[in-house]
Amino acid sequence: MSEIKFTIPMELPSLNVRDKQHWSQRRKHKKTMSLFVPERKAKPTVKMSVRIHHYRYSEIMDDDNLVASAKSLLDILTAYNLIYDDSREWVEVTHCQEVDRKNRRTEVTIREVEK
Repeated sequence: MSEIKFTIPMELPSLNVRDKQHWSQRRKHKKTMSLFVPERKAKPTVKMSVRIHHYRYSEIMDDDNLVASAKSLLDILTAYNLIYDDSREWVEVTHCQEVDRKNRRTEVTIREVEK
């Protein structure tokens, strides 16, 4: 499998923000986010590496919030057959973040883990 790259033109909400949202807001956000994710016909049968680059408007999140912010995205990647499962057995997730006030977005890169 070659590398897959895509951009979601929005920030992923932190755990603190997401926990305060009504369930319908969380579902709407997840549905909107899924519009920008490509879909594969078959699940990969090897461990995958997912790099999530967060470009945020103002502040850099702490590690707990950063990891938790990607939960919905990992669920979508599983549903769209880009990763087999979101457990550590099947995926290595790397996060990085920086401030970009003019262009908030989330860039995702997926590739096979080299053995």
